[in-house]
Amino acid sequence: MLKVSQPESKSDLEVRLEALEKKLYTHLKSENKNNKNQSGPAEIRTQDLRRVKATS
Repeated sequence: MLKVSQPESKSDLEVRLEALEKKLYTHLKSENKNNKNQSGPAEIRTQDLRRVKATS
């Protein structure tokens, strides 16, 4: 006797959730790449800019 098994079909909700997770992952991955390129004085944030002294 030959047994045939079919792969489980995913529900529409599961397929949509996986697609959303993939989009989120790729978006966060690209955001991390963008953040690595930013560093230095442009990245420094202070609450009150009047209190910042420029030194050279």
